[in-house]
Amino acid sequence: MGSSEVHRVDPSLLRDFNSLTAEIQDQLMRADSEEAVRIIKNLRSIAEGQFVAQHDRITLPPQMLNFNSEYFVSPTNQFVNVLEWNERFFWKIPESVFSAFNHDPPKWPSKKLSAVVLVVYLETVQGTYQSLWEVIARNMREKNIHAYRNDKGLPSLLPGARHPGVCLRWETIDFSPRHIGAKPVNVRSAEESPHAAIMSAAAHFPNWLVAMDGSEVPFVWLHGYTANLGENEPWPKRVPLLGWDKDHVELSLELCAENRDIGQTAFPWRMD
Repeated sequence: MGSSEVHRVDPSLLRDFNSLTAEIQDQLMRADSEEAVRIIKNLRSIAEGQFVAQHDRITLPPQMLNFNSEYFVSPTNQFVNVLEWNERFFWKIPESVFSAFNHDPPKWPSKKLSAVVLVVYLETVQGTYQSLWEVIARNMREKNIHAYRNDKGLPSLLPGARHPGVCLRWETIDFSPRHIGAKPVNVRSAEESPHAAIMSAAAHFPNWLVAMDGSEVPFVWLHGYTANLGENEPWPKRVPLLGWDKDHVELSLELCAENRDIGQTAFPWRMD
């Protein structure tokens, strides 16, 4: 009875892999969108042990393409994410946006719950919010997790905040516990409160979402957004809140009263 043999790569052949990875990342960041998608599909096949050449199956360590973080992924992987989402969800971000984009991200912050985020801005505030939620919900489905969003109203930005239109931006965000138990109405501002950056982070970093425990990894207010549900509502002015329910295995995006204090929930801030 025959059996197929898996040939593992001699570790000595991988001694220069770190420098090779850096070269691949540099080339990938400068490739056009179609070429980058082709490259990453091939690399993912290799990482998953699916690369076949001359009838030999080569198994490579999956961590070699992963960013070394418990919750986050590298800027390169985030760029590839956006390329994939643009294609899969028909966002129609034009090639000129990718060409004009500054591929050199800022230095990754040292704080455990801080990250460099590739932020997606689509044509409108509401369109960006809904489109990124579609990505978040899909990521959760792939983990067999239910994702719930309160659809009573779509948020706008705080007065004075500006939506830049279709573009990509690097933003450094601190997600660590801050102003726990404060009311959004008392601590947010148009200048410092992120909006699309938190939605983009939730799309890029599903492991961060499911690590939320309300203490070490707090739930988060999306305090750069505001939603007015109308005079018939008892608390018409709302703020989105992103939370993870471990017991019910559910991610929720709720609209909560702006004058409500909710423990275990932090206010992410820009570090730029």
